[in-house]
Amino acid sequence: MIATTLGTLPWPLPALLGWTLCAALHAALAAAPGTQPAAAPAALALGLCLAVLAPAWPLRRRAMLAAGWPVAALALQVSLPPWTWGVALALALLAYPLRAWRDAPLFPTPRGALDGLAD
Repeated sequence: MIATTLGTLPWPLPALLGWTLCAALHAALAAAPGTQPAAAPAALALGLCLAVLAPAWPLRRRAMLAAGWPVAALALQVSLPPWTWGVALALALLAYPLRAWRDAPLFPTPRGALDGLAD
């Protein structure tokens, strides 16, 4: 049911929601006594399950969903200053303007760049 719900949202919201679910599961299991060793594997498994069950997504989106939480968890282990996350977000917004996020191409294509291609 969660994967179906994720499939109806515009991209990148499904990835953000999936990563949040993985982080919440990890936090809940890490805080509960006796479940700390299972916290990271369970969060990783949840991300993988969401990526596998995502309906009709391209492989790159499934890969981003599956890899997002582990990459974030590893980045948190490096002890980066908090402002670096803001820089990363700003760079992502510059690379992918909000209107381009619906299709999330590898490189944004200017409007009208493909006009006349069929001729």
